[in-house]
Amino acid sequence: MQLNLTSNYLRRMKKVILSVLFLSLVSLSFSQDQEQEKVSKIGVYAGLTQSTFYRTGFPSLPFDSGSLFGFEAGIDFPLVQNGNFESRLYLGYSIYGANETFADDAQSVETKVSFNALRLAAIPAIYTFDVDKFKVSAGIGGYAAYNLNESVSSTPDDVFFEEDLFSSLNYGLQLQLGLRYQRYILNLNLYNSLNNVAEAFIGPAVIKSKGSSLTVSYMF
Repeated sequence: MQLNLTSNYLRRMKKVILSVLFLSLVSLSFSQDQEQEKVSKIGVYAGLTQSTFYRTGFPSLPFDSGSLFGFEAGIDFPLVQNGNFESRLYLGYSIYGANETFADDAQSVETKVSFNALRLAAIPAIYTFDVDKFKVSAGIGGYAAYNLNESVSSTPDDVFFEEDLFSSLNYGLQLQLGLRYQRYILNLNLYNSLNNVAEAFIGPAVIKSKGSSLTVSYMF
């Protein structure tokens, strides 16, 4: 009788121990999953922008497009993460445009075109791999910038500009290269518009924009 009680007690203890071990493994696995999810969280970003115009449909000369430097800032959202692949969304404020020079035998005009825009960038395909203590990533996606307002100034200042010369929407392709250390991400973004920046040009003569930005993100 005593032996049977002892045997039953040992079997019960064995079940309890196995149950505890199982729950511990499940808890550890869940904890690891949670740590993995912490790799990508919502963040904030800010950085410098560089942009310019380029023309198609007619020769660049006598136009010479130079870079306009500005800044951008916003919020960084993780969308999907699966192993080394992830998708991210960037929503923020951006300044872009160009410094242009028109010069011929009769005159020389310098023009600064600047847009203040609400910018949305979606990078659905980002691949990340580890390099020592850093994470290196590369991604491709697209962007759309809605121009809240524009500023056009020239030297001399008596140059006439058509109203509604520029499009209110700018969208195109974006390439992203990133370097991550702990909660900080340094991103180099390269972009090229697909639509025409200027609406007033007729026929094949159009203006598009291209540029880059160097931003730092802090992930919470």
